[in-house]
Amino acid sequence: MNDDQYLTTIEQAESYNKVRPSPPQKLIARIVEFLKEKLDEDHLETAIDVGCGSGQSTSLLAPYFKRVIGIDNCQIQIMLADVLSNSNFIDNVHYKLGEYYELGEPNESSQLVCACQSAHFFEMGMFYNEVQRVLVPNGVLAICGYSLPIPFSDRIMLGDIIQEAFETMSPYIPNQQNHVYKHRYSNDDFQSFPFCSKDIIREYFEKVEEKATVQDLIGYVKSWSAYKNFKKSKGDEAADNIMSMFQKKILTALDKANEDPKNVEISIKFPYILLLGRKS
Repeated sequence: MNDDQYLTTIEQAESYNKVRPSPPQKLIARIVEFLKEKLDEDHLETAIDVGCGSGQSTSLLAPYFKRVIGIDNCQIQIMLADVLSNSNFIDNVHYKLGEYYELGEPNESSQLVCACQSAHFFEMGMFYNEVQRVLVPNGVLAICGYSLPIPFSDRIMLGDIIQEAFETMSPYIPNQQNHVYKHRYSNDDFQSFPFCSKDIIREYFEKVEEKATVQDLIGYVKSWSAYKNFKKSKGDEAADNIMSMFQKKILTALDKANEDPKNVEISIKFPYILLLGRKS
């Protein structure tokens, strides 16, 4: 949700959406599997995706529920989500402007609340209170997110270069993002859900983008709020220089220093963490 402060046009939102991954299907299937342990499939009425952005995770929930609601506090993202949903003929998903602490749904009306790559921006006490209000008994809260990606090509691993870029811009990283990028939701706010009588479940997944390019990777790094904060502070030239240096290191490591980055293919692995808890 917080990254959305930089998005002021549909075109910017589309560019952001193109370089950001959607959750792996296995992760979504695991959420539904856990939900069905206590709730019959016939009763999977409503899921809420909080901080939905352009609907990358919201749309993946659509096949499992009669009604899916995506909520975000960025009007531009909601507009893009509606466009994408309509173009893909997804008729059981509805998007609306809203906040994580005021979901605007009735008490005990939802079987699932999901927050993908967004919960680290929330004040978690307020969020947990609202989740407890809207979840049915035995309903599930699922929090997921990805840490720094690991680009590679054949046997050449490029994760150290991504880590270096991250550390270079670390003074400009919003502190909340370290909850997922560095700590993988291991800090105190994510150790337990207050409405669960049992320990929450932690599981790990990977999403591999097989057909990416160096240009795609550069676009992803430019979508970081840290990069945008760096650019705002240091200026366009300094931001361009740091991206040029990063791109040169990637291409040199691949022994393709003189090639166009849009033609240099790589794979990008996104490590995901999933937290699951059930309302008692």
